Amino acid sequence: MMFIIGNTCAGVISSRYGIRKMPQISVACLIMLLLMGIAFHLSWLGIILLCLICFVLGMPGSILQVMFLNVAERDYPEAMSLASSLNPICTNVGVSIGSLVAAISVNFMPVGQVGYVGAIFALIGVICTLMLMKTNA
Repeated sequence: MMFIIGNTCAGVISSRYGIRKMPQISVACLIMLLLMGIAFHLSWLGIILLCLICFVLGMPGSILQVMFLNVAERDYPEAMSLASSLNPICTNVGVSIGSLVAAISVNFMPVGQVGYVGAIFALIGVICTLMLMKTNA
């Protein structure tokens, strides 16, 4: 439910701000993943944090989807089908890679610390977001 609500909010953010809010959203994901190890010591705090992570995690993909569709509509109308399929394809690949890495990670660390591994991916996302913002400017 939180992922669906987050995607809906991402549509509102995207329509108002375009991709300008993506760095803040990406940094929020990074911070929340880093807090997982601490938050999981209190079950209620861990559940709240997981809900917030699910809320924020889908936002960058939804915002990028709108950006891809806008670029395709403006510059490459013949590529609208490709642009509309990028988000589902990339989401499936991301979920698969994330699941694989998390499954491997739990062999070497407690579940409560897997967020640190996810934070590595979030840091890569922050860097890519900043590069996108620089290119878009």
